[in-house]
Amino acid sequence: MYRLLFACLLTYSAVAQNIVPGRFIVEMEDAGKGSRAALTSRELGAEVIGQSEHAIVVRDADETKLRQVPGVKAVHPVIEGIFLLDRALSRSNFPAAWNLSGGQANGGRGMKIAIMDSGIEASHPAFQTSDLTIPDGYPKVRAEADRALTGNKIIVIRNYQDLQGVRTPSAADRDGHGTSTAGTAAGVMQNAPQGAISGAAPGAQLGIYKIGPTATGNVWTSDALVLAIDDAVADGMDVINMSIGYAYSTPTGMSPITAAIERAEKAGVIVIGAAGNSGPDPNTIGSVSTTSAMLQVGALWNDRLFSAAARVEGAGPLLGLAGDRAMDADGVSGPLLDTATLNNAEGCSAYAPRALAGRVAFIVRGVCTFEEKLNRAAAAGAVGALLYNNNATEGAIRMSMGQATLPGLMLSNQDGLALKARLRDNAAPGTQLDFRVSPVIVDANRLAGFSSRGPAADLMVRPDVSAVGKDVYLPTQSTFATGEIYSANGYTMLNGTSFSAPITAGAAAVLKSLRPGLTAAQYRSLLVNTADTVERNGRVIRPQEGGAGLVNVGAAAVAVTTANPVSLTFSASSGTVDVSRILTFDNLAGEPDRLTFSVQALDGNVQPQVPAALDLPARGRAAINVAFSGTGIAPGPYQGWLIALSERTGQAIRVPYWHGVGSDTPAALTPLLADDSARVGARLQFVVQVTDSAGLFTNGVKPTVTAVTRGGVAGRVVTVAPVDTGFYVVTVTLALGTNAFDIEAGDLRTTVLLTGQ
Repeated sequence: MYRLLFACLLTYSAVAQNIVPGRFIVEMEDAGKGSRAALTSRELGAEVIGQSEHAIVVRDADETKLRQVPGVKAVHPVIEGIFLLDRALSRSNFPAAWNLSGGQANGGRGMKIAIMDSGIEASHPAFQTSDLTIPDGYPKVRAEADRALTGNKIIVIRNYQDLQGVRTPSAADRDGHGTSTAGTAAGVMQNAPQGAISGAAPGAQLGIYKIGPTATGNVWTSDALVLAIDDAVADGMDVINMSIGYAYSTPTGMSPITAAIERAEKAGVIVIGAAGNSGPDPNTIGSVSTTSAMLQVGALWNDRLFSAAARVEGAGPLLGLAGDRAMDADGVSGPLLDTATLNNAEGCSAYAPRALAGRVAFIVRGVCTFEEKLNRAAAAGAVGALLYNNNATEGAIRMSMGQATLPGLMLSNQDGLALKARLRDNAAPGTQLDFRVSPVIVDANRLAGFSSRGPAADLMVRPDVSAVGKDVYLPTQSTFATGEIYSANGYTMLNGTSFSAPITAGAAAVLKSLRPGLTAAQYRSLLVNTADTVERNGRVIRPQEGGAGLVNVGAAAVAVTTANPVSLTFSASSGTVDVSRILTFDNLAGEPDRLTFSVQALDGNVQPQVPAALDLPARGRAAINVAFSGTGIAPGPYQGWLIALSERTGQAIRVPYWHGVGSDTPAALTPLLADDSARVGARLQFVVQVTDSAGLFTNGVKPTVTAVTRGGVAGRVVTVAPVDTGFYVVTVTLALGTNAFDIEAGDLRTTVLLTGQ
């Protein structure tokens, strides 16, 4: 049995446009004082409430009279709308594909998505619709007791808990994870507390395959999963989503799950899986299989977060975390003052009386407690405190305030230092600490820190592709308060590749609905090889970090070229390599085409050798030989994209490639925990990986483990192979409470915290 990899995600709707009576945006030839006076004249009686260089905003006005004012170019009614609370689907260009489907509600219509998970809250608004009809031969159930949970949206329910020792099995979701993944993939448009949301393929129908929790814990079993995959194929499912996995990956061919996935792929089913949540170190893929028959998905940031915020004059909103005491939602405001200018940057000694009167104190974390910092700032007259982390590797953290009552907000180290630099030009900008949790726009072009990285166990490029999986607002179960994912109102916000995967499953359903008749391999290529590169601050996310990039279902819907395989691995070497791979292209169009090739190398000075061009017959296939060779190559990764450009359409597809040159020098030390707690006195095992700069296991660098806290015992460190391979099993014995264990390998050191119960 293996622990479910829980995490989460979701989607959103169009803006509701409601006209605000009597309020208008007036575009002027010259929006100067004369125009302002004309609009506020006695005849018009309008009140100016805002103005820019080219427009004036007025209220209590008559639209017809406004249009008659000399110099007025246009008059626009002011509209109000709900926030786009989650832009996960827009980021992957779903609207373009929905438009091709005839509208958002039709996205994925006619498709069936299988969800291998913890069941379903069938009564949730995400699954209520009269727009779909139950197909002939459905609904299908494994137990008659679950038939009542089926309907127009949920047309298959199979529960395998009878295999797992559960005395009264029910497909009802007591955890929340299954409801969230199903709603992410195919939930209909619904009115959530934060706004209207929908799944990625609202027009698709669902098959629910409950593979856990078992009688012994919140886990699933491989027998249930294998049966579920085979049943899903027999049930006519078009797409399978598996937001589950292991603490670490297993090679292709070592598991019956792999065989079941490959059977599904041969039957034409598109299989999607979460890459895992064990990042950011390399070689941490935790999918149920590394077979190329399954598409594995990593997680990217959303372009908005729900957060408290510091709103500083002249800067965009800065994401913050409030302390652990309740704060007035209206917040506080005042000029910001850097306490470093008072020679007390950390606030660990008393300020002069009234030194912070009416100010928001800007304080760096460190040395003394948050309670002390806040109390000293309050004693000096501060109305609030804006702190920032002194640790460059951490974001904002929640402050333990003790008995302090001064409103406080914590920023990340990066945001704090940027604001500190800004204060040199404006030493006292107006600042509001806003404690309402609301959407804040952020730079989304980054991989989530938890998203697992490649290479996978078989040295393939993994994940294949990525989608939004961080800070996503989604549906969940609202019945069982003890579930791991529960909300009384049925909605919550979570992180994880568990929900970037069903976004991609929804994309697969939308794509297959639009373009029926292709093979599972062709659909996989359309999703992977049309993905957008993700770049932030001049650095592109690498293939072994985020696969081909961000899913772009709009591009996949119109592309005419596919590649097989979707990525190329040239395996690993010690510095001398001479290998070649066959890369096959299909032309999906009815006209012949010519592909021209180029290579974009991201890492390493050796790159694949490709021919200049390839002719493709109409609806035909052709292949090229891609060679990778070199001697004396330095250790590290060699990766990038092979780009195939269609001369007929101008469309390009990108095929990721990778080669790794290994070394004996550790570059990453990674503990992988299936459990983080155990009974006092019981032995607990976890895995430690030691990898080099290429993400490969090192040879001969065996880690040492030392118990730091009293009572804990560090036992054996054992390799799982005849020789030390960089993959070790550690056994420890826990004392009551928190147990710290230091792990060292070469110059690397990390600490694992485990709980004895």
